[in-house]
Amino acid sequence: MKKENSLNVLHEKLKMLQNSEMDTLKDLKKLLLAELEAEVATRKQQIELIEKLIKNKQK
Repeated sequence: MKKENSLNVLHEKLKMLQNSEMDTLKDLKKLLLAELEAEVATRKQQIELIEKLIKNKQK
């Protein structure tokens, strides 16, 4: 249900963006990619910390 709601919200936002200028869309794409890269980096750090905890507990 939550995933479906997220998709509906995304679809509505995309409808609004259809009338946007090309530069605005390109800027938005860059921003979203930067946010995604930051999120991936954060997740990787979290996974690395968890792996360290697991290794320490196995000793």
